[in-house]
Amino acid sequence: MIAATVLLGAIEADLYEEVIGLGSYGRSLSVLTIDNLPDDEEIDEEDELLESWTPRFRR
Repeated sequence: MIAATVLLGAIEADLYEEVIGLGSYGRSLSVLTIDNLPDDEEIDEEDELLESWTPRFRR
């Protein structure tokens, strides 16, 4: 199993790869898994927080 940290836009997630041999076919299957991918609600909350902390200057 291979583990890596990937950046998906502004989201950091752990990616795991597991390679499974397919026996007499001489091929292999790669299974990619992301364990800690945030749900849509968490992403929306983070976007709102970033927007609320964006500095605004008067002209």
